[in-house]
Amino acid sequence: MTQLVPEGTRQKDGSVMRIRLGLNWATYRVKAGPNVFAWENPYETLRRVTLHGDNTPIAVVIGSRTYKVTTAS
Repeated sequence: MTQLVPEGTRQKDGSVMRIRLGLNWATYRVKAGPNVFAWENPYETLRRVTLHGDNTPIAVVIGSRTYKVTTAS
C-alpha cells in the first residue's frame, strides 16, 4: 500500500511517498520529475513495491513506469 504525500511537500528532484509495510507506514523520497505525480491519486492505493532483502523499498510501480526509492525521510 502506498500513499502520495500532498503537493506542498514534493521536491524538484522527486516526490515524497508513504509506503506501508505490514501495519507500519514509513516516508520515502521517490526519484521522479516535479510534476510526474500531479494526476495520481494521493490516497492509499495498492501499488507494487519492490523490496530489498531486508524489506527496504527500492522501487515503486505506478502505471507502466517504475520509480526508484532514493531515501527514507
